Amino acid sequence: MTMLSICIPTYNRSGYLDRILASLSDQLSCDVEVVILDNASTDDTGSVVRKWQEIRPGRLRYEVRDRTIVGNANIAEAARAGTGAHVWVLGDDDIIPPGTVGRILTYAREGNDFVILNHAVYDRGMEKVRCPRWYALRTDANIRGRDAAMAFLGPTPGFISSVIARRGILDSLDGVVLDRYVALGFNQMYAFYNGLSETARGVVTADILLLVRGNDFGIYTRWEEVFVSGIGTVLTDLRRLGYGRWSVNRALGQTVIRYHIGRAVDLKKAGQPAWLLFRTGFRHYCWCWEYWCVLTPLALPPAPVVMLACKARLWLKRGSSLGGRANT
Repeated sequence: MTMLSICIPTYNRSGYLDRILASLSDQLSCDVEVVILDNASTDDTGSVVRKWQEIRPGRLRYEVRDRTIVGNANIAEAARAGTGAHVWVLGDDDIIPPGTVGRILTYAREGNDFVILNHAVYDRGMEKVRCPRWYALRTDANIRGRDAAMAFLGPTPGFISSVIARRGILDSLDGVVLDRYVALGFNQMYAFYNGLSETARGVVTADILLLVRGNDFGIYTRWEEVFVSGIGTVLTDLRRLGYGRWSVNRALGQTVIRYHIGRAVDLKKAGQPAWLLFRTGFRHYCWCWEYWCVLTPLALPPAPVVMLACKARLWLKRGSSLGGRANT
């Protein structure tokens, strides 16, 4: 059996696809297959794939749909493609640094059920770094158990390209459940946590093994619905699968820190109200201290908690000054 299936869903982005196949070409071996799932593209995607099939004969398989389906559904289908023991659903617009595939194969051979790639996030043009390290790790983090994975990873499996998992994890949803989470936009994140066993083991890499082309979150007219309510619904629904409240709350808190704070700051800079973040998130995030202590002061100024915090800060500063003079 092939050790790793790299499954790339794509639609009308032949330029990006050509670049990612170029970054993968020298990393392919007999233990790796690439499956490209074309969502009925109308550009020259087919020509790009055929070029790389000639360069790497026998390593690339090309599947074309006869009609376009919802993008997240194509991602879900990608998780079922290939024959590898481990599956990597890879976004067609990201970049794979040299040596990444070899490292993934090493982790897989060590018996890990999943590998999470530390990554740098760039702007759309891959020119400016937005986030140099998703995880500030000095050494690889080894994770044991599904609750530990939830608490550590939080919403990270929503970055599809960062997740490599043993076959049967990412494709663990039945049709009815899958349709629900495809509509929310985070079906892979739910599938990942759904598919983990109680004894699952995995690793988060300290090294940057993936370069992500970040989205401009400002383009989303339904940002709060997607990144607040959508992620919140997925994570809180996972309690039904037996995840502990503590691990789910840790994951929700990470979501506040990684997504909502930046959104609140951007809205404030643009002179727009951020109260919708608070209102939309209350249902899912109200048990997280990050929601009250970090997001609320940003989303609802001049809220009472902000005024009290300012007064307390001034009082502490004054007391520190008085104490300093008394000691001189």
